[in-house]
Amino acid sequence: MLSAGLVVVAAVVVVVVVVVVVVVVVVVVVVVVVVVVVVVVVVVVVVVVVVVVVIIIIVVVVVVVVVVVVVVVVVVVVVVVVVVVEEEVVVVVVDVVVVVVVVVVVIINLLVVVVVRVVMLTMMMMNMIMLLLIVMMII
Repeated sequence: MLSAGLVVVAAVVVVVVVVVVVVVVVVVVVVVVVVVVVVVVVVVVVVVVVVVVVIIIIVVVVVVVVVVVVVVVVVVVVVVVVVVVEEEVVVVVVDVVVVVVVVVVVIINLLVVVVVRVVMLTMMMMNMIMLLLIVMMII
């Protein structure tokens, strides 16, 4: 028959082994969860940045196309006016130039507004993602 002291020592060893195994399992699970969260956040940030860059490129291309079309139309109008109506050409040309300048300024302002909005939205999304990451790290 085993002595009472030996039974107590065996019980303590079993309890210590179980506690160590549980702690190791919990630490491994927490590390895996944190790594998964960090990977997901990095992927989301990369996707957001790519989307923002694509949107900015599309906006810039559209603005360039619109400005080129406006300039071509103005040149054609000026040539037609100069060829067809030779009187008061200076006044018409000045009016056309003023209209072109106003249109170009409006387009540039719209581009700036769109780019600023997209950048603000991106920064807000990145802040929310980082806040979520911090909260998950705390939990």
